[in-house]
Amino acid sequence: MTEQNDNLDETEDGGGRGKSGLVKILALVGGMLLVAAISIGGTLFLTGAFSDEPEPVAEGEAGQRGSTGLPPRAHYLQLNPDFVITYEVGPRQRFLKVELAVMARDQQSLNTLTQHMPLVRDNIIQTLSDQTFSDIQRREGKEELMTALRDTMNRIVEEHSDAPGVEAVLYNNFVIQ
Repeated sequence: MTEQNDNLDETEDGGGRGKSGLVKILALVGGMLLVAAISIGGTLFLTGAFSDEPEPVAEGEAGQRGSTGLPPRAHYLQLNPDFVITYEVGPRQRFLKVELAVMARDQQSLNTLTQHMPLVRDNIIQTLSDQTFSDIQRREGKEELMTALRDTMNRIVEEHSDAPGVEAVLYNNFVIQ
């Protein structure tokens, strides 16, 4: 009988060691998670992430940025249909097909362009026709054309409203043939 009791004692001890090892591992993992949480919370507190006070904005930045500290939201206007211009290059006739979009930081500028769209399209066609075919084939020529188109649209916006104007002209498609 003594042998049976000894076997029972060993079984109980063996099961107890496994449970105490698991408890130690769980305690260690829990402690590490607690230290990580305290570290993250302390970092957020020290950097002011929990502060309700807005960060001060320099005087010059206030006009350029919205009340949230971000630039004002961009508004886009797609100019449809595409513009197709023909160029005489020696004995050959060449074509330019351009799909344009306009970006402004206020909706009033785009509303002015929309209201005067026939005038806008006419001025864009004139500006595109004034370019030489060799200029629009170069990267610099395309960038100069973007600037000329932006200036053309800004002139129209300035004449018909007090909106700030167009910030950028974007090529959605630019095909030379």
